[in-house]
Amino acid sequence: MARRPKIGTSPSMLIAALALLVSLSGTALAASHYIITSSSQIKPGAIALRNLSVGARQALQGQQGPPGANGSQGPPGPVGPPGLSRVHIYSQTDTVEANNVITQRLTCASNELTVGGGVNPGNTFNTYVVRSYPDTTRSWTTSATNLGDSEMITFFVTCVVAS
Repeated sequence: MARRPKIGTSPSMLIAALALLVSLSGTALAASHYIITSSSQIKPGAIALRNLSVGARQALQGQQGPPGANGSQGPPGPVGPPGLSRVHIYSQTDTVEANNVITQRLTCASNELTVGGGVNPGNTFNTYVVRSYPDTTRSWTTSATNLGDSEMITFFVTCVVAS
């Protein structure tokens, strides 16, 4: 025959029930006494903006107002440095022999600065630029190779007058 558990009150059961009662009544007291139910219970400035949710922050923003009147014209700025004028392109046409490399250095006039340069291979697909670079502020060097028959190619440098 199975034994039936004995139902009764032991000292440990009484202490546990008393602890449960105290903890529930403390929570109820805190809920009724310390929960904020009105905005009048909050001191002004006690909640920082960073502590508000995104939705609460958005609710604090009003509609954008109309644009203000234009301001008066400001004073003229200082005169800028002299700019560039007149662009010149100097070129030289040479023959590149088959399977050969040719290098040309083109120079701008003494009052001009180099802004670019290169080579125009014309209608051939056998001529390739090996290198193309400014070697001074007034000159440009370009090397090209020809992997086909002899071809006429044009080297060029672009210069501007610095005024």
